[in-house]
Amino acid sequence: MGKFDLLVNGDFKSDSHGKGYHSFINTVAGLSLRQYFIEKSKYNPGLFIVDTPLHGFDEGVTEDDKESMKFNLFQYFINHCDVGQTIIVENKRNLPKIDFESAGIRIIDFTHDNYVSEFKDSRYGFLLDARE
Repeated sequence: MGKFDLLVNGDFKSDSHGKGYHSFINTVAGLSLRQYFIEKSKYNPGLFIVDTPLHGFDEGVTEDDKESMKFNLFQYFINHCDVGQTIIVENKRNLPKIDFESAGIRIIDFTHDNYVSEFKDSRYGFLLDARE
């Protein structure tokens, strides 16, 4: 078998752009597979988990630009929350300027006790009672 990779505008994803673009494109491919499973599979998995879809992704536009790919990816997550549970692990500094909580999105901010979170739900780390 030759190269197993996504094609974007006729170019292999791995041959063009940087790791941030790869993260974004892999997330979009995962969303496409999820939609396919919803429509075609016998059993709907009902769960989509993505780890750092914006890792290293830099568009060169401001964070609050509503035309940005970052903004629209997260707006897509919000608009399609009715198709199943979506869990996104992302660095807070990479998030677009969206009021997630007013959109009904639950955010858990892992603070490691270094700061007071701006979000309603926050805790030290992933495990409820874990501390250093």
